[in-house]
Amino acid sequence: MAKAREAWPQKTIIAGNVVTGEMCEELILSGADIVKVGIGPGSVCTTRVKTGSAIRSSPP
Repeated sequence: MAKAREAWPQKTIIAGNVVTGEMCEELILSGADIVKVGIGPGSVCTTRVKTGSAIRSSPP
């Protein structure tokens, strides 16, 4: 992330997918402007189908 921020200082950098606060913080501190949260939550996401794994970004 830091190398990308250094290479493109004026661009908006979107990073993800994360499910922990620690990883979100790490990406922000490394230069991400936006962090995508959650793994497999979308209706068109194939992660859940292919791996059988999805992690909610918030409790029900």
